[in-house]
Amino acid sequence: MQIPRHFLSCAALAPLVALTACGPAEVAPEAAPQQSVSPSLSPSPKKSRLALLLDDVAESTSEAGGNYTVDVTATALGDAADIPFPTATHTFEIQGPDKAVRVTSYLPGSGEMLLDRLRDTGADVSGLDADRLSTTVALVPADGGEILASNHIGRYPVDAPWVRGVLTENNVPAEPEPTLDGIAPLFSELAAADAVALKGTRMYEGTEEVEDFEATKVAGEAAETDITDLGDDARATVEHLLAGPPEGMVDIALWVGEDDMPLRLEVSDNKEESTLVYYDFGSTSFDVPDEEQIGDLEMPS
Repeated sequence: MQIPRHFLSCAALAPLVALTACGPAEVAPEAAPQQSVSPSLSPSPKKSRLALLLDDVAESTSEAGGNYTVDVTATALGDAADIPFPTATHTFEIQGPDKAVRVTSYLPGSGEMLLDRLRDTGADVSGLDADRLSTTVALVPADGGEILASNHIGRYPVDAPWVRGVLTENNVPAEPEPTLDGIAPLFSELAAADAVALKGTRMYEGTEEVEDFEATKVAGEAAETDITDLGDDARATVEHLLAGPPEGMVDIALWVGEDDMPLRLEVSDNKEESTLVYYDFGSTSFDVPDEEQIGDLEMPS
């Protein structure tokens, strides 16, 4: 540890002062020892286990460099579910700042509806698959250029694997909130509002590809006023996940893995349920098509 320079200077000047004193040397009376008065310092408040966990999540997500994949499933509930397609799943492959994002959207039931319409026109649908018709793949360029649509099932009359001129920002879901590095700040604010608490280590239910394992769960519920009283960013994030201002009690849960990376985020109220599953941290990558692989669709005037 480096010694503070002003303390060292005082120690070096002390003998010089004694040598330059006028008159015969006299033995100075021994000065009464002075008691050093230390400023009263209040002890730093000890951080809770939840605060320490969220600090670790913040550090781990920052190290990922904004590179990850997230599956977002949004399901309308109650009266809001009275729509043709109440559930939608979007997979966002996010490579990091200033890089392209690939979005794969799956709308269950939309493929069947499209097949029915094609049949009504007398079109040959023998080679078409309802699930593939329910899937749309979009590529959002890093430079803000036109969004590309995948022509993986020959949906568009263009002889190219990617098509320009079909999708706009209005057709492609925005990147989900919170971003990876926004999870810890969001839950820190929710914790400060007593909306969530540490629930301890629980078994995390895996999928066909992922076995069950232990993870730490942070969860709670918040009233509508708890959400509206949050800061602007946190409130906007929750409302983004709920497709609008909350209605009724809001249930919130976050699963954190042993590496302090978020695994799953769930938010729901009376009208909407959103689930975000995070994976492929630091390894998300895909090829961006070159100009020869892109065709332009001429829309009828």
